[in-house]
Amino acid sequence: MESQRKAVSRPVIYLVILCLVLALTLVAVSRSPSEPEPGANLADVDLAGLTILHMGGGDLATQLVDRLEAAGGRVIRSPDIPDPADLSPDVVAVFGGEWFEERALDPDLYDFLSLASSRGASMVMAGGITSVFFEALDRAGVYIMAVDETTFEARNPGHNNPPVVGHRMIEVGGHTGPSLLFSSGSSPDVLAKSVVKWLHEWTDRSLQSTASTSASPMRYVCEYNYWPLLDSDPHGRLNITAAVHKLIDDGVPNYDWYFYRIEVRSVPGTVAYDSAWRTDHTWAHHQVHNAGTDRWMGNYGPGTSSGADTVHVFLTPSGGPTGSVWCDPLDWSYSIDGVAVFAQRDYAQDSASWLHHAGRSAPMARDTQVSMPGFVVRTRQGYPSLVDAWYQVQFARRPLWWSIQTTGPSPTLMLDSSAAGH
Repeated sequence: MESQRKAVSRPVIYLVILCLVLALTLVAVSRSPSEPEPGANLADVDLAGLTILHMGGGDLATQLVDRLEAAGGRVIRSPDIPDPADLSPDVVAVFGGEWFEERALDPDLYDFLSLASSRGASMVMAGGITSVFFEALDRAGVYIMAVDETTFEARNPGHNNPPVVGHRMIEVGGHTGPSLLFSSGSSPDVLAKSVVKWLHEWTDRSLQSTASTSASPMRYVCEYNYWPLLDSDPHGRLNITAAVHKLIDDGVPNYDWYFYRIEVRSVPGTVAYDSAWRTDHTWAHHQVHNAGTDRWMGNYGPGTSSGADTVHVFLTPSGGPTGSVWCDPLDWSYSIDGVAVFAQRDYAQDSASWLHHAGRSAPMARDTQVSMPGFVVRTRQGYPSLVDAWYQVQFARRPLWWSIQTTGPSPTLMLDSSAAGH
């Protein structure tokens, strides 16, 4: 009887051990790090040549500046507004949040903001009520916020007060416009990496206009960078970039057209935090604000697609209500290998949404997943384009079991562009 027990128990024990080894192997494989995001490691960044003007202290601003200094930046600390002699394109002014709030109505601060922008310096506010930063830029004439005609209120792009915001002027295709930073990182390290990426790297701006005739050129207007918009450790991050161009010299006296190129970049936990979480799907929704009388949603892309390797976005002012004009298209392509695209477009609601869903075995579920939809907003001549946007990402943990973590939805983002191009 004893020998029979041993004969039965040994195979069971071996089977249990084999299962444990297999499980541990799968966990190790699922947690193995993939290639990190470019520029994601501050230790690999050399900020030599960058001068950081740190004004007003502040806990978060100080932590941010310390990390920039450790990467090689030269720091000049000041308890108040410094001498503007050092302002240049190689300078970033970092304002402590509480200090900035106390001086939000100071004309001397407005003069500094205006001079810093005109000399090409970048500006960052860290901590505090960061929406105050854009109010001050508006009063200084640096960044003019679009106004909602129904309420006569300015639409502050930082209304949800992310921890870090920034403003810098950039030149694209001979046109100058603002690049705005909004960072909602979960740690000072993530925030510092976002600022460094914003200062030294940006998305491909060659996709400004493919217009080949002088009758329909595109003008760069502005760029919104939400790096990151959503950050959940260990699940992953969601980064959004929205670049806006305007059709000029279209020969039509009644309407203006604004072209939006949206980049949705999901960084799953397996990349961002060396965890087992992968991207299941991303969702992007865009709604024209107060549409139907002064502005309308026009053409959009891509359409619904499943089984393709790439999709093509082809934008012209046509589509939707009357008022179309001819121009060469703004177009681009992006990879969707293993990803199904569901386009949810409603002309009656003046909205455009996209769901990008990755299959369980799709390479893009494990790697950084990028989608780049786009759309056109038609406005009355001289009216701003006002767009409300929401984004969401869902992460899933595989392969031993299926566990869902939904990150989002994001707060409402105001992706506005004024008629003046600011």
